[in-house]
Amino acid sequence: MTTANEILLNELNKAQKDIVCSTGQDLLVSASAGTGKTRVLTYRIGKLIADGEDISSMVVVTFTKLAAAEMKTRVGAVLAKLPQTPHISEQLEKLDMACISTLHSFCTDLARNYFYIADIDPNFSILDESVCKKLQNSAMQQVVQQYFKSNDEVFGKLYKMLATKRKEQNFLDLLFDLYEKLRCLEDYQTWYQSTLQNFQLDQQNNPLLAFLCKQLKAELQTIARWECQARDFAKMHSIGFFDVLDRNCNALNGVIAQQDLPTPFWKVCPVATRRGLATKAWWKKHANCTKKQLRFWKRCTKNS
Repeated sequence: MTTANEILLNELNKAQKDIVCSTGQDLLVSASAGTGKTRVLTYRIGKLIADGEDISSMVVVTFTKLAAAEMKTRVGAVLAKLPQTPHISEQLEKLDMACISTLHSFCTDLARNYFYIADIDPNFSILDESVCKKLQNSAMQQVVQQYFKSNDEVFGKLYKMLATKRKEQNFLDLLFDLYEKLRCLEDYQTWYQSTLQNFQLDQQNNPLLAFLCKQLKAELQTIARWECQARDFAKMHSIGFFDVLDRNCNALNGVIAQQDLPTPFWKVCPVATRRGLATKAWWKKHANCTKKQLRFWKRCTKNS
């Protein structure tokens, strides 16, 4: 006679069998859409029940109500394939009351059942998302208006930086985005302190600035190499850009050799403000370029 486990495992491939049979440890399954994640989960639940577990002791959460309803249907279909022992029949009867729901529904039920521990009113209600947004927007506008009336200097600077096109709603949207990020963090104060380091002026204590300086040095090394190639080309063909290019090469190499980039480093060499050699506009302005000299510029850029 075929056992319940054999019925379940015969319908799965090797990777799926390994997941279904893995017990006694935390398990993370990552796979793309349509590869059978839901199928594996339902069969895993079926195997646990076949091994004697009770469905009332399980918590199965999804992100949508539709997915939760589908999960219950699939679990019922898996259990219906198994030999109908008293235990399996009992689990089928309990399926409608099983905790297979959305994450939000599970948390709501948890709060209602243990309201006395959380010290909240058990008759609480869940705000509709649209109503919640309106209340949040109203509260945020009140806070912003209070800061406007107080003439807070720091707030004024922040508003000028973040309110694109001087629209208040753009500023509020950024604050909402920050709020949504912070409310998902277990310890937002720690995140705030670590993020604050990225705005310190000291490069040694600023991980973001240190990273950017490292990237800038790599870019400057590429620019310096191109400048030196152009300088050597100009010297070889006696073109009148050698002195300018030589100064740029020396300036760039001097910047690269420093432990910390000067601020603002682009003032050291105007030509280094863009990747590559100089722009055509720079050549025309500073070197009175002819068509022949512009062809030289294109050739240097192409050969680099």
